[in-house]
Amino acid sequence: MKKIMLSSTLVLGFVAAASMAANAALPDTETSLTLTGKPVAEGLKITKADKITFGTGEIGVDTLFLDTSKGEVKKPQVEVTDVTGLNAGWHVTASLSEFKKDGADEVILNGVQLFFPFSEKWTTGNNPIVDGSTPATLKVTDFTQGTTVANHKNGVIVSPGVNGEANIMNAAAKQGGGRWNMEYSTEAGNRPISVLIPSGNQLGKYTATLTYKLVAGPMA
Repeated sequence: MKKIMLSSTLVLGFVAAASMAANAALPDTETSLTLTGKPVAEGLKITKADKITFGTGEIGVDTLFLDTSKGEVKKPQVEVTDVTGLNAGWHVTASLSEFKKDGADEVILNGVQLFFPFSEKWTTGNNPIVDGSTPATLKVTDFTQGTTVANHKNGVIVSPGVNGEANIMNAAAKQGGGRWNMEYSTEAGNRPISVLIPSGNQLGKYTATLTYKLVAGPMA
């Protein structure tokens, strides 16, 4: 019995030593994967642009200021989706037609200015923020033209036929991948879109067309 037990121990010891030698000789193993993206024409889009309205204001002797917190959509959003996989950056411009009085197209709102404010609050939908795509770098450019809107320092003024297409959103090179949503509201970190209306305009409801354009590549 002792010899059998001893023999068994020696065999086990030999097997363990052989196993260790075999493991030490194993090479490193590679692991890989491939990511694909959509062409720019399909993968870079404005996927949401809420209606912008400002409610009702009363004509007076002073300039009138209204904002979207009084409109139909209290927290309007502009959303950009980039699933090209290029992370080449992009920017969004806004342009504005004349505000024309409903039922009387010859009457326009004189001196009107829309103000798209700087916002610190970006969201990325359900997508995690990846390296190089931090929303803190996606900010509008400071822009001043004509009369500045009260109580605002940073933002972009959009006027009919004055400054053409104004940059309202920008993703620098190597950034902007995934889903990016700019919300304009009165919540902390945000501000609503405002409108300036000089005195001397006719009463009535006025309507204009606001056009957003998404361009591949960051602002020049």
